[in-house]
Amino acid sequence: MKIIATVFSFFVLSIGGYGHKTDIKLNGVIHLSKLLDTSRYAILEFDKANNYYFDKDAKPTTLSNEDIVKIEDLIEKRVSEYNRIEKDSAISITKRLRKKKHDPNFTWKGDFIKTPSKYYKQLMPIINSKGEKEVWVNCFCNTGENSDWKKSIVLMEDGGSCYFKLKINLTKGIVYNFMVNGIA
Repeated sequence: MKIIATVFSFFVLSIGGYGHKTDIKLNGVIHLSKLLDTSRYAILEFDKANNYYFDKDAKPTTLSNEDIVKIEDLIEKRVSEYNRIEKDSAISITKRLRKKKHDPNFTWKGDFIKTPSKYYKQLMPIINSKGEKEVWVNCFCNTGENSDWKKSIVLMEDGGSCYFKLKINLTKGIVYNFMVNGIA
């Protein structure tokens, strides 16, 4: 019975389809049945010749399901921080513009990132010169006209919170170079 369960688990993980469940132990906590929508991920291979994102000594690597769960957790935390700051900014901007426009009903709604787990993500994993695993993550809320998004990097100007990117050092569990596109 154990062999059948193992073979079945391998089959489910190998098909890489929509929404398979993964039980992952991360930082001592088991994430039971974390739903990963694999149709929303593209793992792009690091190309040293067109390296815009990492140091010159970076080497391509792979990502495990555990890595992807960790990436999602770190994105969620960083987006929560961004949204908190955006909320504070929206309150401040609303107060200033109400005075300036002499309109007590004016409200600046802010540019929040809603449900980052629903974004499409391009992931480019590497091992840096210190032997640490890092990943460049490009997030966008829809694929639009980018039918090649699983093969080529999607670069957009503007678009606001529909597009954001960041780097993650998976070895250290830190997010850096977080950037949300501007609003045109």
